[in-house]
Amino acid sequence: MGAFAPFYLSLAAEHGSRHWDYGGTWNPTRWSELKPEYAACQEGRNQSPINLVPHDAKPISVSWEFKYRSIPVAIVNNGHSIEIEFKPGSYLTQVAS
Repeated sequence: MGAFAPFYLSLAAEHGSRHWDYGGTWNPTRWSELKPEYAACQEGRNQSPINLVPHDAKPISVSWEFKYRSIPVAIVNNGHSIEIEFKPGSYLTQVAS
């Protein structure tokens, strides 16, 4: 638990709502039906996969400011990734160079 010691963790099961998938019932052809905010999926614009070409990538130098408060969090497995849900108060800001 080391780094998470200041937090009170609650592990949540998968959400009860439907989730997108690449196969099965909720495949890409039906993503727009899952939630209103997924409507753009029906239009076929700005969707994954995005073709990232490693040799075209340009390195950047970025500085960050971390502000953490001791607040409760919930770690959620949404079926595709792990999400950490927390209340406002902590933030990460890019510092101007």
